[in-house]
Amino acid sequence: MSRDNVLFVLLGVLIGFVAAYFLFEAVGQHQSPRLPAGQALQAPATGGGPAAGVPAGSGPVNAPVMQQQLREMRQAMEKDPDNAEGWLRVANMAFDLREWEIAADAYQHALDLQPGDPDVMSDLAVSLHGMGRSEEALEMFNRVQQLNPQHWQSRFNEVVVLADMGRTDDAAKVMVDLQRLQPDNPDVQRLADELKSR
Repeated sequence: MSRDNVLFVLLGVLIGFVAAYFLFEAVGQHQSPRLPAGQALQAPATGGGPAAGVPAGSGPVNAPVMQQQLREMRQAMEKDPDNAEGWLRVANMAFDLREWEIAADAYQHALDLQPGDPDVMSDLAVSLHGMGRSEEALEMFNRVQQLNPQHWQSRFNEVVVLADMGRTDDAAKVMVDLQRLQPDNPDVQRLADELKSR
């Protein structure tokens, strides 16, 4: 194989890797709430440590590749610490990998640069819960809903967190508001059904 052929193959692999990364990012931007119904309703948290329903390091199948990408993205942010979108990309990838401390730190950086984003605040709350800081997570959900009473994703995530904490009565109260805001949402209906089955 000639040197040109080797370079051509390497270039093809590099282009494929970059295309796959951007496809992953594009898909991630069109997700439903970050905590799909049932993800955290499997076992209530016992308090103290990380939440039982959202274990650290239990992320996607291609986690080793994503872990490497996450390390590279974090290193890039050291050179560009005022890039809110960059922090958000780091946070979302860490979230998907269930690297809660990294996610929470990156979401906080993004919020420091662009305060008041309810989606970022809601994801930060889930990350705090993943770290075992559930009461802080509930306070963050409350702040989101004060800023934007129509923000249904924060209520969805709050139901999941409350249920994961074993507070099903409180979760059921929030579910009433969530169903009022999203009466035809199938994710919300699945979550309601799972909550009732507990």
